[in-house]
Amino acid sequence: MSFELFREPLYRRYYAPLFSGACCYSIAFSVALILVPLFVAYNTSVFWLRELTVYEQPNILFKYGTIFQFYGSKSSEAGTNPFYLFYSNYKSFNQLYSDSLRVPMVTTFSQDDNRDGKLDRLEFGLQMPLTADETIQRVTAILSFDVTISKKAKYNFDAVAYFNYDSGSALATIYADGDLVLRQTQPLSSKGGFKVPYKSESLFPSTTKADLSISDISLQKIMQRSCSRNLSMVYRTNYVNAIPQSLPVVLVDSLASKFNADRLIPKIFNVSLIIRIPQQPIRYVPSTSVILTNAWVIFMSFFVFIGFILYRLTSFIFRHQLLTTFQAADLVAGKLD
Repeated sequence: MSFELFREPLYRRYYAPLFSGACCYSIAFSVALILVPLFVAYNTSVFWLRELTVYEQPNILFKYGTIFQFYGSKSSEAGTNPFYLFYSNYKSFNQLYSDSLRVPMVTTFSQDDNRDGKLDRLEFGLQMPLTADETIQRVTAILSFDVTISKKAKYNFDAVAYFNYDSGSALATIYADGDLVLRQTQPLSSKGGFKVPYKSESLFPSTTKADLSISDISLQKIMQRSCSRNLSMVYRTNYVNAIPQSLPVVLVDSLASKFNADRLIPKIFNVSLIIRIPQQPIRYVPSTSVILTNAWVIFMSFFVFIGFILYRLTSFIFRHQLLTTFQAADLVAGKLD
């Protein structure tokens, strides 16, 4: 009793003169077998990768740098006049705004929910003291961060979160909850190690600068520098809850007599910001090896499919003698190699 151990096909071979139609067709078949899959693959949108997207949660570090501006009105016997308050963590900035500087109480709380070593949520609170004749209608704020991404493209840069809220009525509390997301205009390079593209172009001017002016630290200038970058962060609020100020006049009078101050009753204006850092898409330029590997896989997928069709077509043409050829079949065992 014997078993089949190996099999080998017997070929039917087709021969033709060098300048015959069958020979020209065979040359065209060989060229088409390469060029047709290449042409089809090249015209797909994924053959030659120009950029890829990876999802990553940036490593965010709050630098405790803040700038707050408060716009409101102040009542007096002559009427109501607009007034302005300023606060920052930078001493040189505060000196420029000494006339409108007022120091609030600031609290921060950082939370790593999944304990992966990255900041997931920052809770920022500010309590600004006001007198009874002062009201706030608008708040603008900038918080500074240090951002690091490292999954594919490796970058480190400084960024700011900008918040603005304007109301037509006096406010007592502003509560905002949103995401700090990456904004990029061009895909990032994935070559080499960590890059610090804005090392010499800090968003905040140097506090030791001799000719530092108010225009240098204005929110408009800071945000212009941020928006001109390829990499920046944007604070996108999911919702904002603004609680209006509603202190009855009778209560104001009673508190004024208690404090023995002509309606100058201490009040607190509250700002509460929750900043969440989710996973987000980051566009980057893949390496040369990734580009070539992807192109080769796509080419081979079309090569197999188109090659099978062309092979079956050629087999039909030669088997049915649509082109004149001479046949020779491997039928004799002695002729096998």
